[in-house]
Amino acid sequence: MIQGVIARRILLNFRADAEVVQRLLPAPLQVDQQNGHAIVGVCLIRLENLRPYGVPGPLGLSSENMAHRVAIRYPGSEGIRPGVFVWRRETDQRLVELLGGRLFPGVHHHARFRVSENKNRLSMDVTSDEGKADVRFSARVSDEWRQTPSFGSFDEVSEFFRKADCGFSCSLRGDELEGLQLKTLKGRWCQWKLSPNVAHSIQIRSASPQGRSTLTVACSCVASSRVAPTHRYT
Repeated sequence: MIQGVIARRILLNFRADAEVVQRLLPAPLQVDQQNGHAIVGVCLIRLENLRPYGVPGPLGLSSENMAHRVAIRYPGSEGIRPGVFVWRRETDQRLVELLGGRLFPGVHHHARFRVSENKNRLSMDVTSDEGKADVRFSARVSDEWRQTPSFGSFDEVSEFFRKADCGFSCSLRGDELEGLQLKTLKGRWCQWKLSPNVAHSIQIRSASPQGRSTLTVACSCVASSRVAPTHRYT
């Protein structure tokens, strides 16, 4: 088990055609549709004090990380459960890149993260070494939330992402799925709280079988969490 603190988490989410996304998922995963849409997105997360469970926090490392993912449903011991499938992960730590998919689930690629943030604004520019998964965005914190075709309220948004605590991705060999579950440890800081953000601009560059594409998109949901609970990853 790996333990760490989520210091910052940004979710950039978009609606997509559920049938198209389903064709990209490995069996037995199914798209978790929200009002008829697939919810795909990018999770940008800063982890601190990341270390094996039981090792003192000061000995852990900090890292900026990014995951391209989609909300899914998967069969578990208690029936069908919500989760996420991660197509690709990036990190700024060479050690995480080396150990990902070996010591713990999740193959990682290296990228450079440029972050500028204050109390009310945040901008990030992520450049992958391979040039296949670049993301740039700028956003500000807002108290307002506008209804979207996928979500009627921000509480609905928060619950949708809170319940998906297990992420799947392809193994290093690419022939099987690996799972990583997020468990929040007990304590006064261990709270799930998202806040809405207004995005000024978002650019995503990705590689596809048809070639590389650069998109400037209108975001359906931007959410962030800056309260830092402690989590355990199993």
